[in-house]
Amino acid sequence: MTKLHQSRPHNISVDNSWLNLILDSADLTIISTDEKGIIRSANQGALERLGYNPVDLIGIHSPALFHDKDEVAARAKVLSAELGKEVIPGFDVFIAKASLGITDENEWSYIRKDGSRFPVLLSVTALKDDDGHIEGYLGIGRDISLRREMEQKIDLQRDALEQTNAELIEANKRLNEMIQTDPLTNLLNRRGFHKCFDQEVQRLKRQPAPLSMLLMDLDYFKQYNDKYGHLEGDHLLEKLSAMLKSHIRAVDCVARFGGEEFIFLLPQTDEATSMQIAERYRKLVEEMSEVKCSVTASFGASTMLIANDNESIAIQFDRILEQADRAMYKSKEMGRNTVTHFSSIK
Repeated sequence: MTKLHQSRPHNISVDNSWLNLILDSADLTIISTDEKGIIRSANQGALERLGYNPVDLIGIHSPALFHDKDEVAARAKVLSAELGKEVIPGFDVFIAKASLGITDENEWSYIRKDGSRFPVLLSVTALKDDDGHIEGYLGIGRDISLRREMEQKIDLQRDALEQTNAELIEANKRLNEMIQTDPLTNLLNRRGFHKCFDQEVQRLKRQPAPLSMLLMDLDYFKQYNDKYGHLEGDHLLEKLSAMLKSHIRAVDCVARFGGEEFIFLLPQTDEATSMQIAERYRKLVEEMSEVKCSVTASFGASTMLIANDNESIAIQFDRILEQADRAMYKSKEMGRNTVTHFSSIK
């Protein structure tokens, strides 16, 4: 049985054999050294965990035998910065704080005789005589392998959960895009456009500015479909949508509103500017290439100047849409391929 070094055995009030029994039964590694770091004693827990016999440990300078040199060197740098003085890698790393009366507790890797390792939480304190002089140091280590394993499992579970959450967020994002996107043209659908309108009306309440809407309908699209077939009709809608997306302003929204109808939301856009934008789109449609024949479109525009707090957004949407729709049909009546603002037909 190993014995814990004591400087003055005659001052110990309990029987040494009983004390040694307690120390050997502890589920800890308990190692004492003299003031220079020479091992004086090691309990049975330390011997069994490290795989050494007493003769292998007693009289050995502790850090060199079962501590990782890189860990010791790294800790020396940390302590040097913390204490404001150079701490040399070696035994001084373990006692730099303990010698000042500060308990030093850190995680270390203990290296067994066979080269394998296990983590410990090591607490180092100074052993003093009755006059307060340091006679040695006591290192008490707790094997934290199980804790580390649990922490690793928790980390893995957390990483898996974060990955799952990220995948769910991405899936929800894609789903949200799908339910707000027209599958043929990849433009917004009615649902997506309504969301844009809601956001712009809320902005309009905070920062009053004109908000315009354009409604565009391809002229004679049914005849185009009947003559060239539905596949060519779909191709036309795809080409048209790509053109609209490439020319739309960053602040605007465009959506396929159904069939050959398209709708635009133009924030901070007054009546005159909405007409200019509609006219630009009208010319772009007229000049489209890579289609079976030239096509044209009729446009209707409407502008709201303020958001009405006393009305629902749905009612305000229906009103400006109905105005743009009436203006568009006026364009149809005027021979198609033209632009009309609702203000001109009041």
